[in-house]
Parts: sequence; structure tokens; C-alpha cells
Amino acid sequence: MSSDEQLAFENRILGFDPHNPLANFSYAETLFLARQYDAALAQYQKTLNIVSGLPPQYSGALVDWIHSGLGQVYLQKGMFPEAITEFNKARELTEDLPPAWEELGYAYAKSGQRDEATRILNQLQERAKRGEYVLPLGIAWIYIGLGDKDQAFVWLDKSFAERSDGMREIKTNPIYDPLRSDPRFTDLLRRMRLPT
Repeated sequence: MSSDEQLAFENRILGFDPHNPLANFSYAETLFLARQYDAALAQYQKTLNIVSGLPPQYSGALVDWIHSGLGQVYLQKGMFPEAITEFNKARELTEDLPPAWEELGYAYAKSGQRDEATRILNQLQERAKRGEYVLPLGIAWIYIGLGDKDQAFVWLDKSFAERSDGMREIKTNPIYDPLRSDPRFTDLLRRMRLPT
């Protein structure tokens, strides 16, 4: 299904249930992946407004996802302070679990704050050595942000080996744009049985 078809489908769902938080979040995410950043930003903010009126037991993880989504949009728009603020909100909501740190490390790397990104990268690798699960894909993102393609592919291969769910967006997520012209990226798509 193309992104236009996906957007049309999700828009129809919202026509039947315009205040459904998950449907609104999904629509925002699809707008982001379709690179419609202004529309995605507005949709994430609308979803946050919907969710803020719900009891915490219904909105818990979704609020974290919305702040992460907002951070990703701000990054693509070059609004680095706003992105870092959103990723910090997500980190606070997840009680310091590694995925929020991974996104924050990527944001610092993209914004040129290499020392902060490297500090987070080292922290995450230390946590992994202690036996805590750290998403290899998140480590790959930080290396992508730092411009270290060799290490990015090492960690993408680890993500592929463990069949990480996050790899499903590899064809559309702008995070991977710096790697698309590299033959190793084409090889990875081939191994994932995706069109190159």
C-alpha cells in the first residue's frame, strides 16, 4: 500500500471515529513517514490534546509515543531544541528506559552535540554490558546521527539478526536517508526481501 493509500485509509477511519487516540496517532505517524512534516506535527499535537483528556490507564504509553513522534518531526524540520525537549519528555515518561535515551542520543548527534551523543552512546553500551536490553536499532540511529556509517551498519545487522520490529520502517523512515546510497543499505533491503 502506498503512503497516499495508507493516508486515505486512515483518514476514512478517522471519519468514523475522529477522537480515537490510536487512530489519530497512527495517522500522525503515517504523515511523518510520508514526509508531510507540518501536517504530522499538527496531527501529533491534536492527538496529544485528545489523550490529555483520558485517564492515565488509557493514555500511558501513547503519551510517550506522541512525544517521540513530535521529536522526530522536529528533527526533520531542523528544530533541534524542540526535538530534544520532546525526547526528554518521553524519557521522563518511560522512567529512563533505553529507547528514550536512544532517540535523545540521535537528536544530540543530529544537532551537532557530538559529546552529548557519545556520552549517551557509551551509557547505553555500558547498560547492555550489565545485561540490560538495549535496542540495537537505537544504537544504529545514534551512529547514523554521528555520521559513522560503518558502525551504523554493524548495529543495523544486529537489528536484522534479532528481527527487530523497528526495521519495518526502513524503507520510509527519514532517519535512514544518509544510508540509502550505500550498497550495504541495498544489500540489507535485499536480505529483508524488500524491493530495492
